[in-house]
Amino acid sequence: MNNKKRYIWPLYVIPFMSLLLYADATLSTIGARSMGDTIFTTEGNGGIDVAHYDLNLTWDDKTNGITAKAIIDIESTKKLSAFSLDFHDLNITSLLIDGKPAKFLREKDKLLITLPKTLEKMSTFRVQIEYHGVPSEATNSVSPGWARTKEGVRALSEPNGAKNWFPCNNHPRDKARYSFHITVPKGYDVVANGMPQDSTSQANKQSY
Repeated sequence: MNNKKRYIWPLYVIPFMSLLLYADATLSTIGARSMGDTIFTTEGNGGIDVAHYDLNLTWDDKTNGITAKAIIDIESTKKLSAFSLDFHDLNITSLLIDGKPAKFLREKDKLLITLPKTLEKMSTFRVQIEYHGVPSEATNSVSPGWARTKEGVRALSEPNGAKNWFPCNNHPRDKARYSFHITVPKGYDVVANGMPQDSTSQANKQSY
């Protein structure tokens, strides 16, 4: 009987350890760095559902540079202490979560953000990111995103080009509302989908 117990004991221990390891992985509070798409394998991010993007952007026609502020309203889809957004190359000058500075770092086209405090599932929070630079085409994008043309500039973002001009959850699966506030030099017009608002003039610029 003693010999049988010695052989049976490891059979119980190994499955039990496996269950503990699996539970630890599923309870992680860090959002995944992709949506698991088999085609766009690095695009999108887990743990978040973006509700609204408010993009305030000024374009310089001489340099093709932009100075911008993105306000992003997000709901957590799990208990969340950190998450990521897709963002290519542009320089970040400020990043706030609900008005408070948040730690972040860049890893290739991922912007990794640590929340000031861990949030429960279905919590809402606001990310404000100020940034600037000259958009460059991301090498793994199907569409060019922000690109200079003879007439001015265009932003063709679907299906995964948006990340070269604003931080986003860069996958069509995460649908959201958008507001655009675009300032350009006089002589240019701004065209976008949605409902237009009144434009205003200031010195040599026009805001839409």
